[in-house]
Amino acid sequence: MKNLLCGGLDGANPLHFLASLGVLRLLALRDADVGMSWEWRGGWRPEYHWICAEAGEPIDVAAGYLGAWLRELGSVGKADATLDRRIRDLAAALKKLREERTALAKEARSAAKNRKLRGDDAKALEIESCAVLDREITEKQILVEELQGELNNSLGNGIAHLGDIIGVPAQLFRVKAEAAVAAWLEPVAVTEPCRDHPLLVVEALAAHACDVVTDSNGKVQPTPYSFSNGSSGQCLLKDFRGCALNSTDEMVSGLLRGEPITSGKVTGLNWNPADQRSYALQWQDPSSGADDDPAVNALAFVGMSLLSAIPVGSNLGAIGWVMARGENGFVWPIWVEAIGLEEVRGLLGIIPSLAKQPQDIAPMGIHVLMKSARINPTGKRNFFAPANTL
Repeated sequence: MKNLLCGGLDGANPLHFLASLGVLRLLALRDADVGMSWEWRGGWRPEYHWICAEAGEPIDVAAGYLGAWLRELGSVGKADATLDRRIRDLAAALKKLREERTALAKEARSAAKNRKLRGDDAKALEIESCAVLDREITEKQILVEELQGELNNSLGNGIAHLGDIIGVPAQLFRVKAEAAVAAWLEPVAVTEPCRDHPLLVVEALAAHACDVVTDSNGKVQPTPYSFSNGSSGQCLLKDFRGCALNSTDEMVSGLLRGEPITSGKVTGLNWNPADQRSYALQWQDPSSGADDDPAVNALAFVGMSLLSAIPVGSNLGAIGWVMARGENGFVWPIWVEAIGLEEVRGLLGIIPSLAKQPQDIAPMGIHVLMKSARINPTGKRNFFAPANTL
């Protein structure tokens, strides 16, 4: 059994905690008995206790293994760029039609009021006024869903292959989930990095969304951990694939050694509190010119698969996500004794209860609970605030 202390991750940072889960998840594919604990070394550093029979430094072995998995998980089939562009154009046209429909419905309701129509008569006038637009919207929506299905099939069946963002039509999500479960039930051993590893895909889809929790357009609501849903040009799934494909062995090794390597070629996933930089007293746009660490972001996305989505009424919650007094945020534990993957899952699953009574954490082997609130200072993009202890 070898010990692997990851000097580049800090348990007080939500991005880094998620990345630590990603390391655990991937190491558990080769060593089911791998354990994880936290050690204070100028910050809370994750330590992994795993079997490493290969010759060489454990960090180098782990870096090669994790890097190969990340690049494979980020790979896609050959997507049709023309098809992707057509979907975007249709989506823009749909948005415009829905705006027109909203304005027309408002005019119809005003007309009904002037004509003293009420109840079913008023509703009938609205339906009649919007009939042509409704038919056009329905036709375009059906076409978009068909084209999205084609595009998704071309991307493959990996952990981030729904498209660019999680919010796809519920039927499409259901089809992907059913295919993933069917593949998982087949007794096929997977020993090498595999883009569509059945178990990883099932876990990822379960963490991304739920097909019974949809928005007004019939699309699945993304997990509360998704801060990149297309606004400001950021797309969670697409950005993960970019980070994963750019995660070299040297980058993963740097992360493990505490010497991170950043890149200006990728877009991060908005989980690092440092991503939110105020415009005050800065000489340039803080959203430009900033490099991201591909490996830590890619591993964090993998780690998110341990935080399954949970329907909460008409909204979507998730493991580790706590809502209290109107404040949404991520709460996570720091523990000092090594525990395995399933024990970590169980620990994360009881976080909402522990967050209400943090004085009870010691008997659970938890040293401290961390919390990072979700904030949206500009109204355009979500970020994590710097963490504090409960």
